[in-house]
Amino acid sequence: MEAKQYMRRYLLLIPGVIFMVQIYWITVNNSQNDTFVVPFDHIPDFTLPSLDIDEVVISEEDVGHQKIRVINFFASWCGPCKVEHPFLLELADEDVDMLGIAFQDGKEQAKQFLIAAENPYLMTALDQNGTLGLDWGIDSIPQTYLLNENGKVIYHKSGRLRREDLDNIVLPLLKRN
Repeated sequence: MEAKQYMRRYLLLIPGVIFMVQIYWITVNNSQNDTFVVPFDHIPDFTLPSLDIDEVVISEEDVGHQKIRVINFFASWCGPCKVEHPFLLELADEDVDMLGIAFQDGKEQAKQFLIAAENPYLMTALDQNGTLGLDWGIDSIPQTYLLNENGKVIYHKSGRLRREDLDNIVLPLLKRN
């Protein structure tokens, strides 16, 4: 009888241990995959409609001509995008030219989001179906790409920008490159 009670106690601990291991794995896995090297040096070719001006398209050539230094995939429905938005406004205040790409978003919803939250982007494109994002290997947003003066991708942040990203990585890289 005592052996059965003893065994039940340990059997009850097994789901708790499994749960704790899963939480640990998720936490470690997410923090390690926050930033990674992109599979391309220069941004892939693209053509997307402008969010701001009807009948106008934005392409990778515009990124080079306008000296864009940051490309940010965002959406009006994305909670983390809303949290990182003040950091993008800070970058705009530092005279960093950015291209915003509304990913899997409606045109009017994306416009309203940028009106309400203030638009930090020099140009804004609409990837309504997420086609470009898929070409870039994006499976979640926000995603931020830093480019050097030659249009080479020098940093990629998967997930929202944080204060420490801005202070320790983004601004120093932009000033150096």
